[in-house]
Amino acid sequence: MFTRTEPIYQIRIKSLFLLLLFCHVSSPVKHSLKFLITASSGIQNLPELVVVVLVDDVQAGYCKSNKTIEVNHDVWKTLFKENPWLLELYTQQCFETLPKRFKPRLDRIMQHFNQSGGVHILQLMQSCNLDEKTQTVFSQYGYHGKDFMSFNLKKGTWILLKPEADVIQQEWFLPHRFLLVLSELL
Repeated sequence: MFTRTEPIYQIRIKSLFLLLLFCHVSSPVKHSLKFLITASSGIQNLPELVVVVLVDDVQAGYCKSNKTIEVNHDVWKTLFKENPWLLELYTQQCFETLPKRFKPRLDRIMQHFNQSGGVHILQLMQSCNLDEKTQTVFSQYGYHGKDFMSFNLKKGTWILLKPEADVIQQEWFLPHRFLLVLSELL
């Protein structure tokens, strides 16, 4: 499962997800981990980036690019307290990694559509659902509240939901690299 070449954060994410799964090993309950990421521009009272994490469709926490982290439920507070590396990872993702990734992507889409001012929103929904027998992975971008492109894990390709997504998809993703990153995170 783990290889020596994997960065420590990827090993830790896998460990966390396995921990979540094995909490209910004898149960046929389906478990899910979801990330909802929203990058925006032109909205005065909204941070440029908001990330929400859901576990089994219950909000576990969220962060905002204005350096705000909120952890819901005592279970997650305890998990972070007992595993400070996890809080460190979450903080790094929220305040460094994701803002550096999503702000340029939003800017590039705006440039592609010849948009400079006004309100613009880029969303990413990613999830992994597991039960006793199956694992499903979902990754989809939206722009201005409309579907933009979705990833088909079985085929290893992006499904373009808007014709304009073609140029963006080619710039953002090298198919083999995206698959590698996605498989490492899950």
